[in-house]
Amino acid sequence: MLHSSAVTLLCSLIGVACLGQEAPQNQTIRDPFWPVGFRPSPKEEIKKVVEGPVSWPALKLKGITRDAKGRYLAILEGVGVVATGETIALQEGSLIYRWKVNAVDSNGASCVKMDVIPASPPLNKDKEQGKTP
Repeated sequence: MLHSSAVTLLCSLIGVACLGQEAPQNQTIRDPFWPVGFRPSPKEEIKKVVEGPVSWPALKLKGITRDAKGRYLAILEGVGVVATGETIALQEGSLIYRWKVNAVDSNGASCVKMDVIPASPPLNKDKEQGKTP
């Protein structure tokens, strides 16, 4: 009994001593499920939102339906079935356009434009042309 209490106290003290210590900035915290020897690739900084004038594609309403609870749902071409409150995305070319569905009723759907983001990180021009550095 005394032995288990001492072990518990020691573990508690070690835990308290370790609180507040953080990993150094350049060190990645290891995920215990990574394979042995795995190192993640360095994160690339990409621009999150596209700036400048953007030509938004039109959302095409294919139909209106109701679910089992009586809520209206909209069927949008290229997106699928959506309900009020959902965020939807449509990719055209290298851009992803995102909208928030404000309302769906018997007359149609009302969506508000949110943002435009790149579909993938920009490629190095040498890699695009098939050249190796």
